Amino acid sequence: MWSEAILDNDYFAINTISSNSIQNFKKVPLYDFPLSVGVGNDLFDEEIPFDEYKTNNNDCDFALHVSGNSMEPDIPDGSIVLIKRSDSIESGEIGAFFYNGSVYCKKLIHEHDKTFLISINSEYEPIHVLDNDTLISYGKVIELIK
Repeated sequence: MWSEAILDNDYFAINTISSNSIQNFKKVPLYDFPLSVGVGNDLFDEEIPFDEYKTNNNDCDFALHVSGNSMEPDIPDGSIVLIKRSDSIESGEIGAFFYNGSVYCKKLIHEHDKTFLISINSEYEPIHVLDNDTLISYGKVIELIK
């Protein structure tokens, strides 16, 4: 009897996944290291382990785990962020960065000819990027999976 009611349940009808939407999933690499942990390797090195991650976000190029509370409450510890690859990030956008041997998820700020990597959590000081530092943009965070 309960199963017959499913067909008449508006909530179920609205939230049913159609066969068309299943076909729209894209498989991207979900890299097997936390985003805030330091690594000495290039993110796209073939040696970095990853799992396949299915997403319906067609702009996503890869996904990363977030570790730590520096971006809370906006990006909680343990979240997955979907990244659109980009060599440059606009000021005010959140991205994935390689900075002096470590990989970070931070907000990039350009202010008065200075560059900073900013945490959302005010317990963390901004990272001032100096001329001699290595800062590489992996891409922009385009979606958060909690």
